[in-house]
Amino acid sequence: MVVGILVLVGLIAVLLCYILLAPITFYLNSTTGICLLRFHRLAQASLHLDSSTVRVQLQILGFRKQVEMGKPPAKEVTKREPKHAAKKRKPTTRPFHFVLRKLLAAIRTTRVKRCLVAWDTGDMATNGILYPWVAAASHRWGHPLYINFWGEQTLILKLEWRIARVLWAVISN
Repeated sequence: MVVGILVLVGLIAVLLCYILLAPITFYLNSTTGICLLRFHRLAQASLHLDSSTVRVQLQILGFRKQVEMGKPPAKEVTKREPKHAAKKRKPTTRPFHFVLRKLLAAIRTTRVKRCLVAWDTGDMATNGILYPWVAAASHRWGHPLYINFWGEQTLILKLEWRIARVLWAVISN
């Protein structure tokens, strides 16, 4: 009996550690049109943008489901009689700076695994003005940022979060 409880507690602890430490990855590639959100190997959602439809492909524990997003059918609107309204209390809210500080702490936990930006504004003079600034930012940041002159816009971005790191940042800040 005690051994079974210890095994169950151990399995729950391992599962909790996996959930807290497994990476959540966001991947965006403008050349192939892939937008992907992935929770390690457990779950994945990818967004495919076509000219007329938007498709979402979900994969959870090996099961796949593809959903095509379209306009929902129009619903009939029926009028309801209003119920007797009770006194509304003003909801208690936290100060904006408190929420903003927590949000910024959570955003700072983002790890940029890959970032490639190659952009053309379409104007030769603007590209010439932006080129040294973007080259300096690329050198400073350590990720390739380019201003090109041949009309190509490319964005490849891979971001990673871990739930434990985000929770720690929000709680400790």
